[in-house]
Amino acid sequence: MCHASRPAAAAYWGGAAALLAGAAAVALPRAVQAASTSPDAALLALHRDFLMQDAICHAWNHHDVSEEIGEVAHDRWWEIIEAAQKMPAHTFAGLRAKADIALKGIKLVDDSQDGAEDLARLVLGQIAAWGEPS
Repeated sequence: MCHASRPAAAAYWGGAAALLAGAAAVALPRAVQAASTSPDAALLALHRDFLMQDAICHAWNHHDVSEEIGEVAHDRWWEIIEAAQKMPAHTFAGLRAKADIALKGIKLVDDSQDGAEDLARLVLGQIAAWGEPS
């Protein structure tokens, strides 16, 4: 992970993490209720978890959270990337969630030999084949 920091960026990411946590507290109960009836409920829950871990990783990169918290979020972030690779999307919402994980993964990772890039290829392949007879 990159740990470059600028004071203005650190304040921005700290504030962004706080806003994300507040928004999640309001929006997640509704999203959980809607997602629980979806065939992609597990994938949508994984996406919500990814968004939280991604925000923590960004805050960690800007020294807004401790190494201990950042390391745990970083490890979980990678677990989610790997899990998303294995989960098929059954709905457009599931496909969008998977695509969002892939795109955010590619943006945060500089290494082209990682699971985030593999997930992006998988998702793009699914999008290309969406709606075709099996």
